Amino acid sequence: MSDDNKKVLTTEEVKANVITEFGLDPEDETNKVVIDKIVADRIESQKSLSKAIDQKVAYRSKAVEAGLLDPITFEPISKEPKKPSADDPNSDRLEAIDLRSRGYNDEEISVLQKYGGVKALEDPIIMAGITEMRAKSAAEKATIGEDTGGGSEVEKKFTHDQLRDMPVSELEKILPKAQPK
Repeated sequence: MSDDNKKVLTTEEVKANVITEFGLDPEDETNKVVIDKIVADRIESQKSLSKAIDQKVAYRSKAVEAGLLDPITFEPISKEPKKPSADDPNSDRLEAIDLRSRGYNDEEISVLQKYGGVKALEDPIIMAGITEMRAKSAAEKATIGEDTGGGSEVEKKFTHDQLRDMPVSELEKILPKAQPK
């Protein structure tokens, strides 16, 4: 702030303001003492306020030079790296990569992202749902023979119900050991 912007009132201006404001007679001896005390108090307040303003201006100048404050808004400038926000188009991809590295598949990731992404991992209800999805998926794989466990090729291709309802001629084609000798 330059000296041109400061409006410092002289003692005479302050005295004239006090006389006008309180309607005091400057010729009365009692009023002279009161006027002088009020003027002295206001001049002291003006000096204190001016000193505080000068200190603040000096602080801001030094902070701007050091890169701690924005020179226009005087808001603090954060030195911390910005974290991806929810509005960032890459945040969903980054979160999906994080979840995949934690062992979640695409279906589980889409459910987790729907309910808050990584934060959803803290919700016991959502985690119970993920556990249920995994159990269901494992049961389906076991039913259709995708499991890497034992079982013949026939058992992997057909369910027990399909084999039971199959005509004998079809069974003979798919079961080479069952053909009559």
